[in-house]
Amino acid sequence: MALLLGASWLVEPDWVAGFLRQMARYPSYTAIGSPIWILTHITFPALGTLGEWGLSLAAVSCLLVAWYSSLREGTQGALAWAVGLCLIVTNLVALRTAMTNYIVLLLPLVAVFRALQRGREGAWLVLLVQLALLVGLWALFLTTVVDKFEHPAVYLPLPYGLLALPFLSSQRDPRRALALCVTASALAMPYYNFYSLNVLFAVGAPPWLVPLTYLPFLPWPAGWEAWHIQALATVPALLVRHRSRWQLPERFQGWWKPLLILLAAFLVRMVHLQARPLWYDEAFAILYAALPPARMVYGTVTPVAGAGAADVHPLLYYFLLHGWMGLVGRSPLAVRFLSVLLGMLTVALLWRLAAWCFSRRVGLAVGLLAAVNPFHVAYSQEARMYALLGLAAVTATYGLMRALQEEAGGRRQGAGGKKQRGNRLFIVHWSLFIVGAALTLYAHNLGLFVLLALNLLAVARRQWWRHLPALALADLAALALFGPWLVGVLPGQVGFVERGYWLTPPGADEAARALMLPVLTFYEPPPGWVLGVGLFASLFLVSLLALRTWRTRSRAGWFLLLCWSPALLLFLLSQWRPVYLERALLPSALFYLVAVGWLLVRGGLPRLLRLGLVALLLVTTAGSLGVHYTYARFPRSPFDQAAAYLREHVQEGDGVVHSNKLTFFPTYYYAPDLPSSFVADPPGSGSDTLARPTQEALGLFPASDVAAAVTGRERVWFVIFDRAIEEYGGRHPHLEWLESHYSLQAVERFNDLQVRLYFREGPDG
Repeated sequence: MALLLGASWLVEPDWVAGFLRQMARYPSYTAIGSPIWILTHITFPALGTLGEWGLSLAAVSCLLVAWYSSLREGTQGALAWAVGLCLIVTNLVALRTAMTNYIVLLLPLVAVFRALQRGREGAWLVLLVQLALLVGLWALFLTTVVDKFEHPAVYLPLPYGLLALPFLSSQRDPRRALALCVTASALAMPYYNFYSLNVLFAVGAPPWLVPLTYLPFLPWPAGWEAWHIQALATVPALLVRHRSRWQLPERFQGWWKPLLILLAAFLVRMVHLQARPLWYDEAFAILYAALPPARMVYGTVTPVAGAGAADVHPLLYYFLLHGWMGLVGRSPLAVRFLSVLLGMLTVALLWRLAAWCFSRRVGLAVGLLAAVNPFHVAYSQEARMYALLGLAAVTATYGLMRALQEEAGGRRQGAGGKKQRGNRLFIVHWSLFIVGAALTLYAHNLGLFVLLALNLLAVARRQWWRHLPALALADLAALALFGPWLVGVLPGQVGFVERGYWLTPPGADEAARALMLPVLTFYEPPPGWVLGVGLFASLFLVSLLALRTWRTRSRAGWFLLLCWSPALLLFLLSQWRPVYLERALLPSALFYLVAVGWLLVRGGLPRLLRLGLVALLLVTTAGSLGVHYTYARFPRSPFDQAAAYLREHVQEGDGVVHSNKLTFFPTYYYAPDLPSSFVADPPGSGSDTLARPTQEALGLFPASDVAAAVTGRERVWFVIFDRAIEEYGGRHPHLEWLESHYSLQAVERFNDLQVRLYFREGPDG
C-alpha cells in the first residue's frame, strides 16, 4: 500500500489536493444524499435531520464497537467482519452517494455469499441472490426512473441488505440467513418490500405471516400510503423463529436485546414529538435558553423584593439547551430531542444498574419497563430539566452502589493486580457518584431529596460505619462542586418559595397519585378507567413487593427505599413549607421500576399471577400513553393552531392580549411577530412567578391590567383558557371589563383555548 501511494505521488503530485477540491464541489452538482439521508428525508421524512444524525451516530457507534472487538480478539474473522462493516457504514453515512460508490461493497457481498454457501442448497441461494442483484436492481431502476435520473430508492437495497452481515456470519440455516437479508432490504426499499415478503415466505416463514402480504391492499385512511403499510408488514418477520434460532456472532449475542429495548425507547419517545404543541414551561425554557448565559444568570440570581433570587431553578439545563439549540435550532422536535437522548441514556444506565444488582434478565425487564414507562416517556418528550434530573440521579445511584460494593470487596481480596484494579474501580465509581450527585443538584433543587435517600441507603447496609468515611468525603466533594450555587443562590431561591409559590400542601390525593406514578403519568389527567386500573395495579404491586422483599431480603428493598423515602420526606416537609412537586419524583419512579423488574423475573411469583401482573401493566401503560399522545387541553392546548389563526386574521392596528403568561409564552414562541401583550399575575399571589429581573432578561413585560394592555387599540384579540373563566365562576374580571368597553364580535375555539375578537364600543375606560 505504501509503495502504491508513493508511486501515485510521483505520477500525480497534487492528486490529494485535487481529490479534496473535487469532493468539496461534489455536493453542488449531486442532489442525492447518503442512504441514511434518503431514508430520513425521502422514505420517512418525519425523521428529518435529527433522525439522520441519530441513525448515522448509531451506525458509526456499531462500527467503532466492531473495530474494538476486532482489536481485542485479534482473529482473522473478526478483522474481516470489521472491514466489511466499515465499507458498509461509510457508504451509509457518506455526504453523497452514487452507484459507483457501491463497487467497494463487493467485498462484504462476497462475505455474504460465503455465509450463505452451505451445500447445494446454499449454492442455489447464492445464485438466486446474484440473479436478484443482476435483474432486480435494473428492474427497480427502470420502473422508478424519473426523466433521465434514477430514483433514490435504487440506492437503498444493497447497503441496507448487507447490514444483515452480522446475522449471516454464524448462521446455521442459509434459508433463514437469506430471509434476514431480504427483510433488511425490504425495510429499506418500500416500493418493493411486498415482493420481498413473498420471497421471505418462500424461504420458510410460517404460514400465519402470509396474510400480512395483503395489508397494502386494504382501504387504509388518507395519508397512509401503501408503502407505510408494507414497511410495517415487514417488521414481524424479524421476530420469526422457525426451524432454527437466529445466531448473532458471539461478541454481539449479549447486545441485541438491549439494543432492541433502546430502539423501543427511542420510538415511543419520538411519537408526536414535533406535532404536540409546546406549552408555557417549554416555551419559557426555550426563550430563556436562547439568551446569552450572562443574561440567564442575571434573570435568575438577581434579588427581588421579599426574596434573594428571581427564579427557583438552577441553570444547568438552560445552559445545556442553549448549546444544543446552537447546534440543531429551536423547532419543537429539535429542542425536545435533547430530552429524548437524556431519557434513552437513563434507560440504558438503569438497565446496567439492574443487571449488576440482580441478573441480566432482570436488567432487560427493567430496561423494557423504563423504555415504555408513561411517566418517564412524558418527561423525555418535554423541553424541561426533568429528563436530566432522572439521568443524573440514576448516575449517582449507580456510582454509589458500585463504590460501596468495591469497597466491601476490596477488604476481602488479597494483594496484587486484582487489588490494584479494584482500587481503580473504587476511585472511578466514587467519582461517578460525586459527579452524578452534583449534577442532580444542578438539575433541580429537589434532587437533594434523592441524595438524602442515597445516604440513607448507605447507612442502612450492614457494617455501615465502614463506609462512613468514604461516604462523608464523597458528600463533601459533591457539595463543593455545588458550593457556588449552594452558598450564593439557593438561600435566595428558598426565600422566593417562602414569599409565595403556586405549590400547596399535599394530601390524600397526592399520596394516591404518588403510588401510581411508576405505572402511569399524571402529565395529563387520565380517564376514569385508566385511573381505576392503574390504582388497582399499583396497590397490587406494592403489596406483592412488600411481601416478597421482606421474605427474600432481596436487594429490591434498596430500590423501594430509594423510591419512597424522597416522596415521604417531601410529603412531610410540605405540610410545613409546600415544596412537593410531583414531577420531581421522576427518579423515585425509575428506582421503583427496578424493584418491579426484579419481582417479575426473580420474585418467585406463580406463573399465572405473573402473567396477570404483566397484563395489568400493559393495559395501564397503553392507556396512559394513549392519553399522553392525544391530549391537547389545558395547559397544553393547540397554541400552534391559535398562533396560525391570529397571524392570518390580525390586521394592522390590532392588539393581541393574553389573560396571563400561560397563554402568552407559547403563542409568542409560535408567532413572535404578533402585537402581543399579557396581563400580569396578581402581585404576591402563588402564580406570580415571573419576577422583574427575569422579565428584563427576556425583554418581555406584562401590562398591569387589561385596560393598560388594550390602550389605543380599536380591535382586540383576547386569548384565555376556559379554565381561567371557570375559576371565577364564569365571570372573569378581564372579560367583564372588555365587554363593558368593547363589543364581542367573534369567538374562535381551539379545544379549551378561546380567541375572542372585540371591537371598541366607546371611549377607553
